[in-house]
Amino acid sequence: MRRIGQTLCAGVLVWGGLAVPLLVQGDNPPLGDSVGAIEGDSISIEGPMSVDVVHGQVRTVLRSGSDVRVKAGQARIKLVEGGEILICGPAHFSVLKSGGALTLALEGGVIHAHLENDLALTVYTPQIQARPISIGTVRRMCWWAWIPRVPCAFAANKGAVRIEQQLTGQSVLVPQNGDVR
Repeated sequence: MRRIGQTLCAGVLVWGGLAVPLLVQGDNPPLGDSVGAIEGDSISIEGPMSVDVVHGQVRTVLRSGSDVRVKAGQARIKLVEGGEILICGPAHFSVLKSGGALTLALEGGVIHAHLENDLALTVYTPQIQARPISIGTVRRMCWWAWIPRVPCAFAANKGAVRIEQQLTGQSVLVPQNGDVR
């Protein structure tokens, strides 16, 4: 009986040692869908994400498909491709990343985007989509969607913003330092 117990125990340990890496690998989506590290005092995230420890600090990494709520204050996403997105709450948005394109589906809140490199950002609201346009090597965009059905956009001093009405396809270009309300 004792020998059978030892054999079963050893079998469980071996099977457990082989199964754990398979289970862990199944929970982690591919690294290519990482959006960036997010930090903030009052945020909640649903959907795909991971938690990393870098230099003793814990950071949450958003992945494509994440749904984010900024309950109050601000949240900052340090993008994998370089640059960052600052979100002022209360805000609610979802992120979707495919290749070199990042889409934010914004339900409400204020977004300030500072983009580097060739990341293509599109911000969707129920009626409007906005895309920053480079001037030089840096693109900046501020997008307000605080009041439902009354979105506003501001192009910072280092970029322009193209705004398109989703139903009609009509668009307007907001020039550097310009705004639309």
